[in-house]
Amino acid sequence: TVEDFQIRPHALFVHSYRAPAFCDHCGEMLWGLVRQGLKCEGCGLNYHKRCAFKIPNNCSGIRKRRLSNVSLTGLTNTRSVSAEP
Repeated sequence: TVEDFQIRPHALFVHSYRAPAFCDHCGEMLWGLVRQGLKCEGCGLNYHKRCAFKIPNNCSGIRKRRLSNVSLTGLTNTRSVSAEP
């Protein structure tokens, strides 16, 4: 359908994270003390400034939260869930 091919650009703005965060494009950590990366106002995904030019125009407009469960072995299991705006 036509809706499948809509261009939905991300609304990115510079963001300072209080806890470790990772780029939702490349998966690497966002480094620094302040202004570490870009966050999409629509869907809440995080990106490096260097990755911003590579991400597709597919903003869902639905914010997602990441829930982490740390096991006793120190491994982290992460899953995404939709959050109501």
